[in-house]
Amino acid sequence: MQHALCLRGVNDPFTANSCLDWLGAALSDLARRDLPSRLRADDDGQLRVIAHPLTFAGFIDRAFGALAQYASADMIAGKRFLAALGDVALSCDALSRVAVLAKQASQFRDLADGALKGANRDAVLERADELLRALTQPDYKRRLRDSQAWLGGTA
Repeated sequence: MQHALCLRGVNDPFTANSCLDWLGAALSDLARRDLPSRLRADDDGQLRVIAHPLTFAGFIDRAFGALAQYASADMIAGKRFLAALGDVALSCDALSRVAVLAKQASQFRDLADGALKGANRDAVLERADELLRALTQPDYKRRLRDSQAWLGGTA
């Protein structure tokens, strides 16, 4: 619930944007890393533990999934939410991870479609569609960089 409080408890879009920026930066760093194997061996190579670590999809769901319903009801937070997903995608080399981000963006788009009205709705859906189009292309990083004005800039 900490994430929800960050976006909902303070009626301040700048606080929500800061939270989403920090979250995007942390998950961008994670996207560049290999996650540890679930098999843990001792120094002699003997299997000692079979762990159940969180997957990349699990991290994305815990971070962005918890915020989606709150961010989808506000145009400024919604656009920043999508920008954070785009930032994470720029750090992904594995297409399986890009697919996880596309799924999160699609789910977010559906939430925003139901939560917003009028021009606010149109602006967020347009941004979501732009992100989704980029993520489905083999040159998604170039497309996202070409759209840098919306990824890193104004809401």
